[in-house]
Amino acid sequence: MMKVRPDYRQFLAETFGWLVLFCIAIALSPFLVRGECGMAVNLANAALSISLIVFLLAKYIVIRSVCWIVDEETLCTKKGVFAKRTDYIELYRVVDYTEKQTFLQSFFGVKTITIISTDKTDAILDIYGVPNRLDLIRHIRKKVEISKRNKHIYEITNN
Repeated sequence: MMKVRPDYRQFLAETFGWLVLFCIAIALSPFLVRGECGMAVNLANAALSISLIVFLLAKYIVIRSVCWIVDEETLCTKKGVFAKRTDYIELYRVVDYTEKQTFLQSFFGVKTITIISTDKTDAILDIYGVPNRLDLIRHIRKKVEISKRNKHIYEITNN
């Protein structure tokens, strides 16, 4: 059994723009505070900063609350902070794999693996925040082949 959680660097890749915006706002705030409207700017800056911190914290918690478990017969997705949800894909239903990276994912050293299956509810499953060094596709592919062989499922192609 293999358990995978999104790496914290996925959070950085997804929220990089917001983090830069927050740093710019903090850096520019002393220059905006002048004269009579200084108090209003300080209050607005504080409110925006607190809102952004709460948003980023919630985003981090949501990203880190996801877990994918690959066992001998299923690929299980567990997610949720307050309300939990668990989805299962039978490994013999997996038909294809894709590995992709956005620019920021590449910069932070993480990737997204897409699993394509014949499952009705989860035909496409994205496993995001996987560290580059982890060869998850090879691991899943081995398990899929074993599962198909055990269930006597063979692919027939029309070439």
